[in-house]
Amino acid sequence: MIIWGWGGITSTADSGEFHCPDCGPQPYDFKRVRNFFKLYFIPIIPLSVLGEYVECKGCKATYNERVLEWNPTAEKEQFEAEFVIATKRVMMKIALADGVVDESEVVAITTIFSDLTGGHIDQGDVRAELEAMKDDEEPISDYVSGLRGNLNEHGKEIVLSAALRIAMADGDFDRNEEAEIMHLGKALDMSAAHIRGVMASANDVAFNTESDDRARAGMN
Repeated sequence: MIIWGWGGITSTADSGEFHCPDCGPQPYDFKRVRNFFKLYFIPIIPLSVLGEYVECKGCKATYNERVLEWNPTAEKEQFEAEFVIATKRVMMKIALADGVVDESEVVAITTIFSDLTGGHIDQGDVRAELEAMKDDEEPISDYVSGLRGNLNEHGKEIVLSAALRIAMADGDFDRNEEAEIMHLGKALDMSAAHIRGVMASANDVAFNTESDDRARAGMN
């Protein structure tokens, strides 16, 4: 009697190092499942590939092979760069909201940019970029569209607070600036109460800073 049939055989096609989404940097095996013709239960003829997957040697979790392309460090650096660029453009949009760019707003943009990045941006470059953005009709929500869904609550507050600092830099927080702030908060998926809370905190900081300046100057 001849016994024959088909069945899948799993083999290791490759191995290496990768970043496991569950347990971090680990060695992996690239597994391939191939259908074989079997004679007396012995695989004789390799047939079609039934599937391929990556298995982490640390936690034994399995993933699609695309996981090998995932570089969390590069992804984080790219997001941080996008965050800084988006925040800078938001600040400039706010500075332009009332139609007049005050020198105090330019100084505030350079200061906040330095706080965020630890780097330096020239005030002349800020003025040139503001001049180039004067005719930009893109809504402020589009500036943060790439960040939506990727920021935690603290990250959202950083962007909104930066915009508020620019709006208040010249001492005149007008309706156009307030409207842009509200649009920005909504674009960041913040509730109206959350937006108002950040605005109240920014007002308190501005008031305390002014009071401290007056005290240092000996003013009542």
